[in-house]
Amino acid sequence: MPYNTFGSPVVPYGHPNDFSIYVNDYEYPAFIYLKIIKKINEMDSFEVNLMDVTSSDANVQYGRIIKIFSEYTLIFKGRIESVKYKTDGTTTIKGFGMATFLANKEYTLRNTWFDTTVNLSNYFLSLNNDSASPWIITPGTIEDYGENIDFRSEFDNKLQIMDALARQLEWDWYIDNGDYPFNNDTFNLVWWRGSLAPTYSVQLSGTSQNGFISDRNDNMSSLLNSVIYMGKGEGTNQIWTKFSLVSTIYDKLDQSITAYTPLVLITANGFPDMGIAKIGRTPVAYTSKIGNLFNVFMQDTELGTLNINHYKGILCILTFDATELPNTILNLQLNSSETTVTVVDTTEFNAIGSIIIGEEVIAYTGRTATTFTGCTRGSSNTTATGHDWNMIVFQYDSSKHYTENNPQAGTTMADPYIKIKQKNIVDPTKENERQLEMEASCYLFRNMTITYEITFEMMDYHDFLNNTKLGDNLQIIDSDSGLNDVYRYLGLDLTYDNGNVTMIITASNKKIIETSFIDKVSNINKVLHSRLTYSPT
Repeated sequence: MPYNTFGSPVVPYGHPNDFSIYVNDYEYPAFIYLKIIKKINEMDSFEVNLMDVTSSDANVQYGRIIKIFSEYTLIFKGRIESVKYKTDGTTTIKGFGMATFLANKEYTLRNTWFDTTVNLSNYFLSLNNDSASPWIITPGTIEDYGENIDFRSEFDNKLQIMDALARQLEWDWYIDNGDYPFNNDTFNLVWWRGSLAPTYSVQLSGTSQNGFISDRNDNMSSLLNSVIYMGKGEGTNQIWTKFSLVSTIYDKLDQSITAYTPLVLITANGFPDMGIAKIGRTPVAYTSKIGNLFNVFMQDTELGTLNINHYKGILCILTFDATELPNTILNLQLNSSETTVTVVDTTEFNAIGSIIIGEEVIAYTGRTATTFTGCTRGSSNTTATGHDWNMIVFQYDSSKHYTENNPQAGTTMADPYIKIKQKNIVDPTKENERQLEMEASCYLFRNMTITYEITFEMMDYHDFLNNTKLGDNLQIIDSDSGLNDVYRYLGLDLTYDNGNVTMIITASNKKIIETSFIDKVSNINKVLHSRLTYSPT
């Protein structure tokens, strides 16, 4: 953008040290009230009270585009949804951000699939549902999730569909308006909107203070360490899953895992070289790892059931640390009542002791070269189950076995003031355990730490608006309270009222705000109910 000798952009928008409003690119300087609300992953809204505008004004009409600037920085672009002329000579206009164009397009689609998030996004962003121009909103940066997506929608608008996809993936969506003249609107679906590196330093006290803290909320009410998600069925036919944060060592799957494929996590930081991890209800034992790649013989499920697939992004939690403990492999199938366990080799195991297979601990009183004898099934408060051949068997050490009754030190479960905080979710419309895993995992991951949320006001609101974007990380410093940490910029509530400006910024240690503004606005009042499930590539 070119600048003149006074340092101001040579564009027909904006004024120094002031807000300005343009409708259809015509400026309306006589306004007495302005309100903008913006939240991450939600649709922006605005309200403006203009003076000296009548019903004959060709610009201030339903459907017109409004642009609002802080000095020369575009801080809002959207569409007028309502116009109200008042007897006091003012005109109130209200509306939403450019995402409203997607919200006004309803779509129903059942039982189809897309091979990438790019193709899914292009499909729904296109006017004719053909992944091609003309676009409702032009696709911008659409990151590829790397998995097939089985999709089903029931009378949702297209914004709800894209929002549901972003929330399932724990990603961000947003509309970018491009550079001057800010008419290149694009829809973006990314893992992180904004800058991970802090873009702005907020000093809430001290000699360099540039803001005032309005409220600080250390919210433990949303803290969870266990989630049970129940879907379709009753009793023995019940579809369900469970995630419990019994150890401090956990990570997410970096790619889908099937019955016999290696386990690959994002970083695998902290995981021992041998052990048992748990994905949902399924224990996964491994005997070696290189970096984030684990060598898994086979997942352990109840005998007679199929090993299941687990999809990218799901939590994997360590439950047993087998470092330096002997291991072998089952050489015969084992039902839930047998008292002799046949393995490849027992040489390195204790003469009397216990073994662990999956989640079951089995005490034994004797051993031969290839069997454990005199077994007590379901020892140490575990449940006796069947195990298929080729399952990994470890010597048992109770101090390295992490359960809800014996969580690892340092977990919230081990905190005597917290213990188990569990969320039970029931949705009988869910028919796929993989989908339950995805949603339960995401829910636990979002709520496994205490939510720290602050709201603050800035002294120089123009400087803040000109140098930050929603989603950026901010360096928050409050010398009085000792706070010096990075918080994400999640929300803006800006009010201009007859020259008085109040700008409330919301920031948090969490990536997103849980509640959805989409479900609150009057003209988009349907409950979000898109059904998204995943299958491996």
